[in-house]
Amino acid sequence: MVLALARQSSSPSILHPMLSSPAPSRVLAQVPAKLYHAKFSATEYEWQYFNQRGTVIFGQDLNSASGEAGGPVESPAEDSDLIQDANATYWFRLRDESTEKISWMFQLPKDCSYRIDKPFFHIFSGRSRMWGFLFDDDQEGLQFGLTVQAHFPSPAMQDSQTRFYKSIGTASKRDPSVRSRRSIRSQLGSRNNSSTPTLGPSSSTTKLGLGAATLEPHRPLLRKAATVPITPAIISLPNTQTFVHVGHIGFDDNGAIECTGGIDPSWSTVISDLQIYGDPASTPKRKEVLRLGMKKLGPAAMRSGCF
Repeated sequence: MVLALARQSSSPSILHPMLSSPAPSRVLAQVPAKLYHAKFSATEYEWQYFNQRGTVIFGQDLNSASGEAGGPVESPAEDSDLIQDANATYWFRLRDESTEKISWMFQLPKDCSYRIDKPFFHIFSGRSRMWGFLFDDDQEGLQFGLTVQAHFPSPAMQDSQTRFYKSIGTASKRDPSVRSRRSIRSQLGSRNNSSTPTLGPSSSTTKLGLGAATLEPHRPLLRKAATVPITPAIISLPNTQTFVHVGHIGFDDNGAIECTGGIDPSWSTVISDLQIYGDPASTPKRKEVLRLGMKKLGPAAMRSGCF
């Protein structure tokens, strides 16, 4: 059962039963955190900020059989004082530090699976969505998660996870952060300024397994370069002094065929045959002969300056 309260009235008659219940309760752990949620998905969850932050409180409602009496105990309980009661009710509450009121609450089911995804980010399942706590401090968040897991029957994965995080507890005190340079928190912090910040899969986040803590280096995304089709328009003519002149053939000012050495004699025959189309001495006809000659010689001769 989960409830988000925008405002809390001072009238006991309209308070939620979890707040107005006279049953004694005990605070087991509390730590500053932000609240996130995500839809159920077969793949990775895409987390969104729930627009709620403050002090998350893990508590226990005590029944009369436990021998406790009185109102709620506000001080966190030590590990040696934990009351293991199969009938006890456990809950999370988020207290807004600016108003000192409860803004969100969640009653944990008997089969709750609380997973420490990272020392600073924990996950648990609700009825309609997944919930996540993002803690300000790695060590405080880790201790909070271990306290929660100690009160629920743990599946095999959660047991191995608990043993692993307990084993790195002393190391966390010396080095309180296991985040990468571009951490989940920094990503969330930059996105929280927007209207709908999200936490999706990222290659630069820290990957912390169950058997060892490893940092995955940032892998830049490889984008396929766009290919531009080659067209005749983008092919330029050769620049001056960038090619070797092999030879040329054509008409001189008098209309006679001239060519440089090394030219195949068959080209002279081709040019001679063009004279049947007109008199080269006539200027208009000469232009026509030259035009036909260019077609015979092809574009290579035109570009090399033969005509």
